[in-house]
Amino acid sequence: VKYLDLKVGNGPVVQHRKKIRVEYTLRAKNHTTGKIIDASKNFGFRLGKGEVIEGYDIGLEGMRVGGIRRLIVPKQAGYHN
Repeated sequence: VKYLDLKVGNGPVVQHRKKIRVEYTLRAKNHTTGKIIDASKNFGFRLGKGEVIEGYDIGLEGMRVGGIRRLIVPKQAGYHN
């Protein structure tokens, strides 16, 4: 999993095993212009509990609340398709 912080948040670092809420856009292949596969503005899950694809658990760890992070998730850590 690769990531790039587009904006570092001013809040605390997200806590492992705690519930977080994210806004995301999932794109196929090209991360900026690829076809949108899925999107949500208020998706909640507990970080590190395996409730989402492994790429989210890995890629969001260490992020600060209020930040914007681009994740590039290989199929092994995603949907395996």
